[in-house]
Amino acid sequence: SSINAGGATVQLTSSDAITGAGLITGATVLFDASNGVAANTDANVLDATNIGAGVSGNIAVTNSGPTVFTADNDTVGGTIQLTNTGGDLRVGGAGVISIDGAVSLSTLVSGNIDLTGAVTAGASTATITSTDAVNGAGLLSASTVDLDAQDGIGGIVALNTASGALTA
Repeated sequence: SSINAGGATVQLTSSDAITGAGLITGATVLFDASNGVAANTDANVLDATNIGAGVSGNIAVTNSGPTVFTADNDTVGGTIQLTNTGGDLRVGGAGVISIDGAVSLSTLVSGNIDLTGAVTAGASTATITSTDAVNGAGLLSASTVDLDAQDGIGGIVALNTASGALTA
């Protein structure tokens, strides 16, 4: 089922996983789980955490419209994936952090990606794919960094990367 909070905040907390196919709409959407997050959202501000005792699972969210995204997955090797359709994606100040799990941030249809906060994938891969441009001074740190953008990479604000391998 769907949740529509309009311009208010939606906060979902679970000692297990948060999953569902219904659209979750709110000005701010907050997920706090211990065994993964899989959701569809329409949020201006989106935060997903997967932490706690016995933590496991991945974070996978599809968002409609522009958003500021932060995430923390404390599962070793746990992935973080955000697909944003039809709007800009900005990594918030708290960043997108995975402990040695792949991080994938992408915009579809339209949207720039602004790496304001750090993106960390540890010993794994960080993939940033934009239908428009990728910019931002937040540290992009991973064993492998893969950057793809139709309208340029670092043309407005230079990127800050720390990786063993960089493809662009």
